[in-house]
Amino acid sequence: MGSNSNGGDLLPINPSIGAPARYLFGMARDGVLSPIFAKLHEKYKARM
Repeated sequence: MGSNSNGGDLLPINPSIGAPARYLFGMARDGVLSPIFAKLHEKYKARM
């Protein structure tokens, strides 16, 4: 019996990896955390 898994079983893990960085960014922009967490890259406007 072969495995037909294409990585779909790992799909629910992905939001838990990116979410903490977004929480820190949002809280820093609201003034709850240090502004260092709200810093954006000057050229690409991506979170650092």
